[in-house]
Amino acid sequence: PFCGGFQGVDPVGPPDFDRCLQEAAQAWRQRLARGTTIRVPEPQVNDAYRAWLGYLFTNVDKEGERYFPHDGSGFYELVWGIAAIQSCRAFDMYGYPAEAQQYLDSICTLVRPDGELKTAFGLSDSGTLLVALEDHYRYTQDKAWLGRAADTIGRVANWSIARRAKEKEGQTPGAPNYGMIKYQPSGDYPEPDFSFLSDTALCMGLEAGARCLRTVGRNDDARRVAAEAAAYRQDIEAAMRRAVFEHEGQRLLPILPASRAWLERAQYGSTGYYSLFASLILDTEFFPANDPQAALLVSALEQRGGLCAGTCTFFDYIDHGFTYGYWLEMLKRGEPKKAILGLYGSLAYGMSRTTYSSVECTRIETGANARTLPHLRSGTQQLRLLRMMLVREEGERLILAQAAPQHWLKQGQRVEVQNAPTMFGPVSYTIRSAVDEGRVAVQLIPPVRNPPQEIQVFVRHPEGRPIQQVLLDGKPLEAFDAGSVTLRNPREPLTLELRYATK
Repeated sequence: PFCGGFQGVDPVGPPDFDRCLQEAAQAWRQRLARGTTIRVPEPQVNDAYRAWLGYLFTNVDKEGERYFPHDGSGFYELVWGIAAIQSCRAFDMYGYPAEAQQYLDSICTLVRPDGELKTAFGLSDSGTLLVALEDHYRYTQDKAWLGRAADTIGRVANWSIARRAKEKEGQTPGAPNYGMIKYQPSGDYPEPDFSFLSDTALCMGLEAGARCLRTVGRNDDARRVAAEAAAYRQDIEAAMRRAVFEHEGQRLLPILPASRAWLERAQYGSTGYYSLFASLILDTEFFPANDPQAALLVSALEQRGGLCAGTCTFFDYIDHGFTYGYWLEMLKRGEPKKAILGLYGSLAYGMSRTTYSSVECTRIETGANARTLPHLRSGTQQLRLLRMMLVREEGERLILAQAAPQHWLKQGQRVEVQNAPTMFGPVSYTIRSAVDEGRVAVQLIPPVRNPPQEIQVFVRHPEGRPIQQVLLDGKPLEAFDAGSVTLRNPREPLTLELRYATK
């Protein structure tokens, strides 16, 4: 009834209803079977990720010939750029490149002639779009499509560069916010302010845009954009160093460096918008591993009330749909149990029971869901978390099963990922446990389109016992540690047998 041209519902009797139900069920089974298949020993997880995918599809509205992901159906009818774009990245991750491309192309039509992407969120939308366009190319290697998108990429990059140049005209070098752009921090805060999310996202977008332009042969543009991005990064890093301050013995990095508004609203705790946006900054992957500024955001989240059950808090609510950046940072830091806690915290708090409809906010004390479900951002981030727990790229490395919970590998259990897209090509693997006999078997079909330099396979014994011996296709392999095996330049399907001490 919310859509133009709605003509009403045709009533049907019981036989027709059953037939229509079966047709609809079969259509969804076929759609969900086209992408990545994940099978783990917990039926709840197997059901939940398929439901999250289904809700992502239902949160896409067709407007003419364009398809726009919306943060919710019937309650968030504006396009919140960053959330819509991240959902496209989730579609790519789970093996739906045609849909991801269709939705990204539609979002590109929102870019104005001058290159500004203006949606209901803020400046970070532009940078996130350029990163997502590069990701789509890296998953698909569709250079012809990237060539068609290059004009949009160039316009967005040029607008970003021009906007920053105009901003700097009224700034003094060395000033606290020098080189940053004053813009709407988010849809909830329309008053312009300096925000590290806005600038880090935009800078990452310029870096991605430069690589895309180089790929399609626009080398002069690529060099110019890359140089601007490098200068932007230096200004942001300098602004962050100037913004850090101490409160009650703890060093804090504000998100809004000029006003510190979100910290002040939380009485210098890290709940509320600080929690959400600190994690969103980590989501941009602006920081390299073990960066000291990222460490400040993490310590604030963990020590000042920004997390509950491994998920972001919004005062008296769980708001898990913003937590992906924190979860990803934990994986990068080699702390998988914190990401695992996030998965189970989301399952417990972040969705409807049995139907797995993710929600924007849930009351911490009662578990009552807000009326914001199914929520696009939350479903997107849960999908991205599960995928990164099981399949994660890091530079030229592919990391498998890093955060597969240990109890998934009890005797007789199996963890299986089939046809998972990666930047290196599709990967499939199955881990079968016979730990009571002191062994676990791994069957791996590595990506071969542009193979990674190495693949690290994590197999964490349910009782924490270290790996004692590894056989690769029956021959001893020396490249392993207590909980993982490293394969150098694998090209062919292979079988690993990991052996442990028995009781």
